[in-house]
Amino acid sequence: MAVVPRGLEWDEITNAKFIFLLAIKSNEVEELQNVYDTLLDFITSNDKQESLIKNSNYNNLLNIFTQN
Repeated sequence: MAVVPRGLEWDEITNAKFIFLLAIKSNEVEELQNVYDTLLDFITSNDKQESLIKNSNYNNLLNIFTQN
C-alpha cells in the first residue's frame, strides 16, 4: 500500500491518495470477500482515511484495518 497525502494524478479528474496492490490466491474466495469488505469500509470512511494520512505507519494501518 502507498499513502500519497497530496494525491497522485490518476487521470484527468482523479487524485489517488491510497494505492493498494493485492495478491490473493484464486482459491481464497472467502478471504477475498473479507478484503473487499474491509477496503469498502476504509474507502467510505473519511475519518479512517485522514487517520492514515496523518500517521501512515504500519501499526496505524493495522489498527485502522482491524477495527470494526
